Amino acid sequence: MLRLATLADAPAIALAAWLSRAKQAPLNPAQAAEVFTLFELAAQPVQGSRFFERQFRIGGDAGLLDQAALLAAHAGDDQRALQLYTERAQLKP
Repeated sequence: MLRLATLADAPAIALAAWLSRAKQAPLNPAQAAEVFTLFELAAQPVQGSRFFERQFRIGGDAGLLDQAALLAAHAGDDQRALQLYTERAQLKP
């Protein structure tokens, strides 16, 4: 279903499928990158930022915090983006 939704040029449908899958198991980096792209294609950067921040809080993968900050910046929420980038900078590499 995920591939069909992507091929059908329906980012919102593919995104919903990925979000459902993320509730059952953590996304690997390649999957997270696809979800990031889908949030952008679906014009949902605010929701995407919150999603990636929640995923970071659950699993601790700092890359997810980077994605949350970038989507916040894309949404025009510079204060949130700065807060997330600052938090990311304070983490161990």
